[in-house]
Amino acid sequence: MIYVVNGKKEGFENTIYIGRCNVRYGLKGSPLANIFVIGCDGNRQMVIEKYREWLQLMYKMGDGRVMDEIIRIREIASSGKDVKLSCWCKPAGCHGDVIVEFLNRIP
Repeated sequence: MIYVVNGKKEGFENTIYIGRCNVRYGLKGSPLANIFVIGCDGNRQMVIEKYREWLQLMYKMGDGRVMDEIIRIREIASSGKDVKLSCWCKPAGCHGDVIVEFLNRIP
């Protein structure tokens, strides 16, 4: 099972971080981080929809970093292990929800 947790509330250990670089927490930016920012690029729902389109485009184009991370997560999930993706948004709507939907949909 693949699901999203709020890393700030639950911790980032034993999770796959899917956010932007965060020096304060010592987190490297993920290839799956949302490049769209609430406020600058629209409201929460708008940036989630923009991210959905971006992720599909990156997958179709075969973007190396995105593909490698998608494959890595799929392999972990396929082995029967639960996969916790961590971000900052949950329980609010999140690009992580898009990633989970995407991973569950692709062959």
